[in-house]
Amino acid sequence: MRFALIETRGKKFAVNKDQAGSFGTSTDAGSGLFSKLLNKIKRNGVRTPVMSMAYMHSILKQEGHDVEFFEKKPNGEFDIIIIASSIVDFKNELELAREIKKTSNAKIGFTGAFAQVKPDIFLKVGDFILTGEPEEATYRLARGEIEPSGIIVSKLISDLDSLPFPEWHNRNLDQYNYYPLLKNKPLISVQGSRGCSYDCTYCPYMVTQTPAWRKRSPKNIVDEIEFLINEFGIKSIVFRDPLFTHDMKRIKKLCTEITERKLNFEWTCETRVDRLDEPLLDMMYAAGLRGVEFGVEAFDLKLLSSMHRRPPTHELQEKIVNYAENLGVKMMAFYVLGIPGQTKDDILQTIDYSKHLNTSLAQFTIATPYPGTKFIEEIKSSINDNDTFENYSSYQPLINSEHYTPDELLNLKEKAFKEYYMRWKWVLKRGLKTIN
Repeated sequence: MRFALIETRGKKFAVNKDQAGSFGTSTDAGSGLFSKLLNKIKRNGVRTPVMSMAYMHSILKQEGHDVEFFEKKPNGEFDIIIIASSIVDFKNELELAREIKKTSNAKIGFTGAFAQVKPDIFLKVGDFILTGEPEEATYRLARGEIEPSGIIVSKLISDLDSLPFPEWHNRNLDQYNYYPLLKNKPLISVQGSRGCSYDCTYCPYMVTQTPAWRKRSPKNIVDEIEFLINEFGIKSIVFRDPLFTHDMKRIKKLCTEITERKLNFEWTCETRVDRLDEPLLDMMYAAGLRGVEFGVEAFDLKLLSSMHRRPPTHELQEKIVNYAENLGVKMMAFYVLGIPGQTKDDILQTIDYSKHLNTSLAQFTIATPYPGTKFIEEIKSSINDNDTFENYSSYQPLINSEHYTPDELLNLKEKAFKEYYMRWKWVLKRGLKTIN
């Protein structure tokens, strides 16, 4: 059979559909001049592919099917077309499906977290939904064991080493960026593990990946990296694991495997600072680590505990940040504004703390109750927008608060970005190194 896989770019802001657990994000720092500049930098500087589509491509190809990848309406005739869904761009994805239906008899399916939790929206246009991590169901679809119809539940794959490497041939790899954490190109994503046992109630990755932590072996990961370097000349890799250093001993083995093979590339990952220490950072840096993304979320640790997060202490955050930055690893801290119960003074305290940590990069988002998370069930009565799902972008106020209006929260978000980056302490100590 002939399959078409489609991942569209999104028409506004910096839409990245592999982020936020495949719900996607649409970066919007604000409406001011400086904020618009940040939005433009993000749209041009950060873009990564949807990993699941590349895995599906590889599986279908392995099973003997003719597969093509598109970023718009496909050319030619196909039997089955699968579109990557998102919450931030779903209306355009549905419109694309309608356009395809006008001229094609192909069965159209959707995959991704938003299609999983809101299948009715997509089944009005499409023929089927692949829920969860789609690889297991893709095998069954490829082998003719199931029909492309209705809701198809895809089971978790425990042995991630059993999956073929993602398929990147016939793609324009030059379009992928992760600036300014990574500057060398071509760049691609690699996924070394899935799931996260910390299971924060607000985390969108738990919707499809679940808390069940599963890992690939260090050898299998480095085999893929070596292939990517030899086949595509890859110079930078973004590890898309929700918690890269979950098993610190395993990451030491991974770094040893990289250095022993003398592979030359730079990479970044996302993790928790309490899953890092100085010896591990030394090994990771020697193996090419140049950036770490981590969640601070808020200054008030008790507030975070109320959201079932286990926050690292301020002392540990400062210790790891300072050590990593001095080593040459750019640290990017994530902060969340508008957490239920958070006052305006709490937000201002978080902004002040971000400036105190003074990481190479800082990202300020707004608390977002993603469908399918435990968080949305806990605060459902406080949500002010249950229908306009494009606003679930991580940058729009969706939760009512007695402490500030939605417009005031947007102003606080813009204030955070502006005050953080327009400081001499950041410019002189971090900014010049980060941008150049």
